[in-house]
This record gives sequence, C-alpha cells and structure tokens, in this order.
Amino acid sequence: MFFRKVLLLAVVALVTSPALADSVRLYGIIDTGLAYVRVSQDASEGQRAVSGSQTGMTSGVQSGSRWGMRGIERLSENWDASFALEAGVDSATGQSLQGGRLFGRQATLGLMRRGYFEVLAGRQITVSTLYFVPIDPLNLNFGQANMGASFGSVNTVRYDSLIQFQTEDWNGLRAGIGYSFNTGQSALYQSGTFSEKVPASEFFGTSANMRAVTAGVQYSSGPWDVAITYDRVFGASSLPDISGSQVVANPVSASPTAWILGASYDFGVIRVAGAFGRTYDGAFTGQHVGHGVAGSGLETITKGQGMRFTPGFDSQSVMLGFAIPIDEDSNLMFSAQVMQPKGSLVGNDFYATQRIVGMAYTYAISRRTNLYLWGSYGENFQMARSAKSGGVGAGVRYLF
Repeated sequence: MFFRKVLLLAVVALVTSPALADSVRLYGIIDTGLAYVRVSQDASEGQRAVSGSQTGMTSGVQSGSRWGMRGIERLSENWDASFALEAGVDSATGQSLQGGRLFGRQATLGLMRRGYFEVLAGRQITVSTLYFVPIDPLNLNFGQANMGASFGSVNTVRYDSLIQFQTEDWNGLRAGIGYSFNTGQSALYQSGTFSEKVPASEFFGTSANMRAVTAGVQYSSGPWDVAITYDRVFGASSLPDISGSQVVANPVSASPTAWILGASYDFGVIRVAGAFGRTYDGAFTGQHVGHGVAGSGLETITKGQGMRFTPGFDSQSVMLGFAIPIDEDSNLMFSAQVMQPKGSLVGNDFYATQRIVGMAYTYAISRRTNLYLWGSYGENFQMARSAKSGGVGAGVRYLF
C-alpha cells in the first residue's frame, strides 16, 4: 500500500513536469449511477431456484471508470515510441478493478512506423474487441445490453503478455493479429466426468500456461464499419492438483474458438448494425447480470471463470441494433441479440436460446459531462433455461 502511494505521487510529479508536458498526458473517466436489477431462475436438477433483486450504486456502466497516462516520443522522421498505463477504478468504492491490479486495464509499450504499422506489447484488449467497439450500437458498454453478452470473444477481453501488430489505415482498411504468451485468465476445464476451476497460472514452460491468438480485418470508410475477427485460446498443459502443491497434466484438449462477422451503416438519421458469429469447444467469459454485478445466483457461461474449455460446447450468436442521434447532445441506442446452443448442447434440457434486448439514452450537458439512462431484459440468461435478468438505471459520466 505504501509503495502504491509513493508510485502515485511520483506519477503526478512526472506528468506535471514542464519537460514532459508535450509527451505525457493524464486522463480518465468517472462513471457513477444508480440501478435496479432483478433475477430469477426455476429450480432444476442440481440447481436451486433463484429469485432476488437489488437497488444500489453503480460504477462504469457507460464507460469503465479509470485513470491513466499515455506518452509518445518521436524517435525519427518515421518512427515513434509510445506507452500507456491505465487503471480501472470502482467509483462507488474507490477500489482497484481487474483483480486489484494497479494498471489492470492496459499496460503497453509500443513502436510505430508512421503510415505503415504499430506493434504494442503488454496487457491490452484483443483485436476483436477493438474492431467491434464501433459496430456494436452500445459500443460494448451498458452491461448485458451490449453484444458482449452473446459474443464473449468481444466482451472487452484483455490478455496479459499480448504482443499485437496493427497495420495503419489503408483507404479505410486495416488488419491486426496478436499472440498472448500467458493470458492471465482463470479457466473452467470440463470434459466427461472431469471438471475443475483453475486460477491463472504462472508455471514455467512455453505451453504450461493459457495462450491465445486474436486476429481481424476491419474496413471503416464513410458510412460503413465492417469487421471479421477470429480468436482461439489454448489451454494450459499443466494444472495444479486439488492440494495446490503438485502439478498435473491437463486432460482437456479443447481449444475454444470464435469468429464473428459484423457491420454497421450510418444513414445519417440512424445507424443500423448487425453481427453473426459462432463459438466452438468452450466459451469466452459472458456478462454478469444487469450492469455486470456478480453474486446474484445466476452464473456466467464460464461459471465465473475467464474461459471455458469443453469439447462440443458450441453456440451461435446474432445481434441486430441501431443508434439514433436525436440531436447534437443526445443519442438513443438499441440492441437485440440471441445466443443459441449448438454442438453437444443441442437436446440438453438445461440449455436454451438466450434472448436479450437492451437500450440506452445519453444526453451531454457539457463538453466533459453527460447523463445516461439504460435498461435491459434477458431470458434464458447465458443459455441457462428459465434464467431471467433485467435491470434499469441512470448515471453521470465525467471525462478528464
């Protein structure tokens, strides 16, 4: 704790130094509101009935509350170096997010060849997440209302130890590919009678920990935004045993794989968007209920873990939505999405097609501050039959 306070004081001194004022920028967002969320689920074999509601303060509904620093240095006529350090904050409690990491949202160092490409290394969002922010009508915000509830591979996925290559914009077209040497995520490994929840590992060995590939192509020009993305995660070859003192081989060979094709078109008076995708042999973490709260009794598709590795655990997802700029200060956004069980889940009475509708309204009261309203309702939440999740809320977002 003392180290963190000293570090923060040093950061403030650095970013306010006149010598660095042109190259380092301190920024952030504080997003705080109130929400009502209600959940329910019928009792089934091995599952108790769930019923409850909660009214409380929220943080990061429209945009995750954060503070960070970005810097860039011109190395030569054609080359730049850059860095980004970004910390997630729960504005309702003051606690650090992303598992308590100091810079859990982003910690990267990069090199850029102006006009050609950029390479970033460190903790960062995936190519897929980056490319679908402008396509999703809710910009991957507002909790279960955004497409991340049905398309887990773009549910604001962040990996540790990720090296990512991005081309520059070539007449609206760009491409990206990244590889994580250790995602830093927990996992549910499930196959046959074997089922184990495993925390993020730091074992020695190239394949001992969970690794991932993320890639995509994006076209953005005029009214069009189009993207196709691909993600594949490789399970850790080593797992801790029940005691935690020994290491055993991972018996699950599944590698969760997802691809998504999506597009949006801006008619001026309305922007229309759609997406279609498939996921095989597992799942990427899904949204918690409402605005992302945990502890309701309804589980995510990954049972609370970052990834799920299960052979034949497949799904198909579709999203349709729109965004309407009512005037220069206000916007209305709407999304409808489904996630349908496929593969070995077909015919399993526990699983059913998830259906979620959501909407949000934002109103700018100044250049830095806006108000928002949101609401969402889902049936068969996270494909669990009879699970329902609904919520409404309002909040204020301030940018600095």
